[in-house]
Amino acid sequence: MMEYCDMGNLYSIQSKLNSKVFGIDEAINIFNQILKGVEIIHKNKIVHRDLKL
Repeated sequence: MMEYCDMGNLYSIQSKLNSKVFGIDEAINIFNQILKGVEIIHKNKIVHRDLKL
């Protein structure tokens, strides 16, 4: 799935932040995007076995 993540992984995004901490709004937005991605692959009957958050 990483080929669809324009901004890279969470570590690369976090390393670009000055504070190195996501704000609550950013964290909610990111987690919602992750959940939407999992929902889409489940609806398409795709099985995953290694999700890391």
